[in-house]
Amino acid sequence: MMKKTNKPVKKVEKAPAGIPKYIATYKYNMWVKCFRDEKDKETYRNATKSAMRVYNTERINSAVVIGLENLRRLKNLQEKEST
Repeated sequence: MMKKTNKPVKKVEKAPAGIPKYIATYKYNMWVKCFRDEKDKETYRNATKSAMRVYNTERINSAVVIGLENLRRLKNLQEKEST
């Protein structure tokens, strides 16, 4: 049985064009830190291994999906910053 937590739900703000504005979560920020850490050879530039470590999942399929979503988000945010 899973524990219920009383974590506050983050609201998604609307961008001017009606596109939801992404709000980075704590785990996403930890994933980015783990993904970019050159000292850790196992997770450096490895989205799946970083997701397994940060999100505490043992299922490889879940980690693949999380890693790909986070990697896509990271690339989109980098493209927006460069323009």
